[in-house]
Amino acid sequence: MISTVRALPALALAVAVAGCAAAVNYDDPTGPRYAVAPVAAPVRDTLHVVAFNVKYADQVELTIGLLTQDSALRDADLVLLQEMDESGTRRIAEALGLGYVYYPATSHPRTHRDFGNAILSRWPLEDDRKSSCRTSAIRWDPAGAVAATVRVGAVVRVYSVHLATMPANGPTARRDQLRTVLDDADQYDVVILGGTSTAKRSRRSRPSAASPGRRDACRAPASSGRSTTSS
Repeated sequence: MISTVRALPALALAVAVAGCAAAVNYDDPTGPRYAVAPVAAPVRDTLHVVAFNVKYADQVELTIGLLTQDSALRDADLVLLQEMDESGTRRIAEALGLGYVYYPATSHPRTHRDFGNAILSRWPLEDDRKSSCRTSAIRWDPAGAVAATVRVGAVVRVYSVHLATMPANGPTARRDQLRTVLDDADQYDVVILGGTSTAKRSRRSRPSAASPGRRDACRAPASSGRSTTSS
């Protein structure tokens, strides 16, 4: 009986440790990576771009319905997705007839599902990479950006961005996160940058533009030049 009582604190500690699973954040800018090439590369003089945060990659079918039926969203040439897993990204891309590149930024410590950003495109995606904008080495953090180049007459650099929330990081960290992305974009003449950075979330996401969000925690390849940004 005594040995059983003495074992209880150790058991409770083991349960507590198991319940506090360490975050797995993917800092390698080259992976993990998932990609499928588009079927066709049409000629366009105007690009229709949609940025959409699908919270925890839930309600993928609802998202597909919005992206195929809503007059402001359907027939997009580029779709910039945030908080996605690979299967959800693939399902949306197949429904829209688009190719894609997807990089998970982190694995959730409880569900072990990967989450990250994706770019869906009617054109082949070149020179794609991920930059990590984490603010903690141990905390689960989906913040980051995925970049790729499309050739639609002009060479266009595209970014799908998910900045950290204001309460967790403050305005300075968020500005530095965005600055890291813009530093990478600076070598390109035409840039499309879209994504999410809201501190509060609703059950149904909606298209939004990226806005400022810790540069020393972001990892992006160095670059130089100039750019024009739009969202």
